[in-house]
Amino acid sequence: MQKSVINRPRPISKMWSYQGNRKVDQPGEGQASPCLANTGLLQKKGQREKLHKVGCLLKLIMFYNSPKVIFSANCMSYIAFLMLFSHILLSNFHPEFRIADTILCAWVFTFFMEEIRQMITHTGKTLLRKVVSYLEFWNTADMFAIIVFAIGMTLRLAPFKNTFMAARVLLALDLVLFYMRLLHIFFVHKELGPKLVMIARMMNDLLYFISIMVVFLIAYGVASMAILYPNTPFSARLVKGVLYNAYFQMYGELFLESIEGTDCSSIAAVWQTGALPRCPELSNVVLCLLALYLLLTNILLFNLLIAMFRKQGVKGWLPNLVICETGESTSGSLWSCFKS
Repeated sequence: MQKSVINRPRPISKMWSYQGNRKVDQPGEGQASPCLANTGLLQKKGQREKLHKVGCLLKLIMFYNSPKVIFSANCMSYIAFLMLFSHILLSNFHPEFRIADTILCAWVFTFFMEEIRQMITHTGKTLLRKVVSYLEFWNTADMFAIIVFAIGMTLRLAPFKNTFMAARVLLALDLVLFYMRLLHIFFVHKELGPKLVMIARMMNDLLYFISIMVVFLIAYGVASMAILYPNTPFSARLVKGVLYNAYFQMYGELFLESIEGTDCSSIAAVWQTGALPRCPELSNVVLCLLALYLLLTNILLFNLLIAMFRKQGVKGWLPNLVICETGESTSGSLWSCFKS
């Protein structure tokens, strides 16, 4: 009987996206799970007997040093960090540093030291190989979020008003990156892990859909602006008007007042200064064009997107046993292996 040897456990996020027809080895009666046997979690008989003789203090230390407790403490600590970061940006963001800001910076510095530790402990004989093996998706995202945080705090300390405003925007976007890091924690859950892999694979289909949607969006936006507001001077407002109205009209915000012309002016000196919007021309033609645009986008394209997702689920995941069968059926075994 051959014994499976696990040289190095793969990341749990890759376990959920496991492809192939291999199955997770299930231990027979009286046998230990291969994942536990190879990680050294099962002790010999004499060692197991010694565990019953240790003191209460040693048992308490072993309990708090167990991977499950450490992981739970890390999750609670990270949620507390997000709450502190959110509180500072929402209610306590000032040019001068306060105690909460100092705690936040120290907390992010511990994240940076943890990333350095991971890089050093990665497999590889040279520093270059360690860095290459370290640069997987989540590690790169963590390091990028830390760098953005450092840039935002540097701009905050600069003695200029514009840099302070830029720092607030940059740190707000950085907070989004830190919140996205929660998805990495969700990967270890036996139900959420496979679902996140499904979402990642659906994003590939979404990119193809966006490519088709952009064609309709730009075509309608340019045509409607050319008919409603001819000979408009080129500016950032013109580009915004082409894309802004056409994009949100797909979701039901029709902007009929800008097409029919209410509270507007036809005098160039008035609408160029922004006092009143410009009155449109030939609005009936654009209304017909809008009806055709909504028919193609709301009914045709969005139903095409749903069909693409369904086709990916039926013809992509089910026969290959990637997610729906293998992921769901073996997720319990994989999760119990890595949660210990």
